[in-house]
Amino acid sequence: MRVPHYNLAIETSGRIGSFTLGRGDEMLVTSQLPPQTGGAGSGGASELMDHLNRQCRQLDITPREIGEFYLSIGPGSFTGLRIGVTLAKMFAQ
Repeated sequence: MRVPHYNLAIETSGRIGSFTLGRGDEMLVTSQLPPQTGGAGSGGASELMDHLNRQCRQLDITPREIGEFYLSIGPGSFTGLRIGVTLAKMFAQ
């Protein structure tokens, strides 16, 4: 029996973002990002990679093991949406 790959769902369209890592139909962890307070690098989506990296290390998940990616595309914060789309493109590469 083939073991399902991991999946990642992210929400970066609003002031408070989040992501969920799962495997098949099972949600492994959901993490809420700190609120966006305005200005560059001030929380929220700008901290997504740090939080995601920390969770993946705790669960011993490598980027290559994430085979499905779910992304909110708006409407919402232009900067937050750009960060989410950029992350999706990075995983596609």
